[in-house]
Amino acid sequence: MRTYRPIRFGEHPEYIVEFIETPQIDAPYGSRGAGEHGLIGMPAALANSLSLASGVPLNELPLIPELIWRKKKGDAHDSI
Repeated sequence: MRTYRPIRFGEHPEYIVEFIETPQIDAPYGSRGAGEHGLIGMPAALANSLSLASGVPLNELPLIPELIWRKKKGDAHDSI
């Protein structure tokens, strides 16, 4: 479990990001920031897919192998 490493450049899956344009009423010219839109939902989507694959609810970060193992075992306390 300790051999887990984050993905590197070029190892990530393809992300499909779509924008729905709605004006921000209280901002100048109705503009919004656009830098983080594709990243905000990434941890939740990953947790959801890992939760479905492992059969246990995952609702905390970071998503590390030990967390999934602990949840499957039924251990509620955090000993890491």
